[in-house]
Amino acid sequence: SDWSSDVCSSDLLRYTIGPQRMASGQVTLTSGAFYSGHRQQIDYSGRVKVTNQLGFEPRVLVGRITLPQGNFTTKLTGVRTIYTITPRMFLSGLLQYNSSLSTVETNVRWRWEYQPGSDLFVVYTDGRDTTPVRGTALLNRGIAIKVSRLLRF
Repeated sequence: SDWSSDVCSSDLLRYTIGPQRMASGQVTLTSGAFYSGHRQQIDYSGRVKVTNQLGFEPRVLVGRITLPQGNFTTKLTGVRTIYTITPRMFLSGLLQYNSSLSTVETNVRWRWEYQPGSDLFVVYTDGRDTTPVRGTALLNRGIAIKVSRLLRF
């Protein structure tokens, strides 16, 4: 896939574990041009179904970037947890670590379809810097509430 005129990468290898299994997902090995250098990346994203109501979606991405200015490795790891309370209500949470930014991001979302086509969302998010010596420093925090209503004419 083309990212821009300066960035081009291609999948070297892609392996998919079927969704009929309790643990499924996809492993992708990518290599190609990255601006004035080169990028090699391995990525796993999947789903682990614990019960019909509870599932986890892990993701691990490791990229090795080689540029004339220097080389670096970046890692992104995270897991999304999804709990279905009822067919019209669910709770999901995302916890993600980014080694390039040294941050941990948290996102919790509650969704309720109070009638067909009409939803209420409540979302909490925060980001923390993991570099301070004592604990983590709060970078951002927010809460959002969204209500949608389907109008039929």
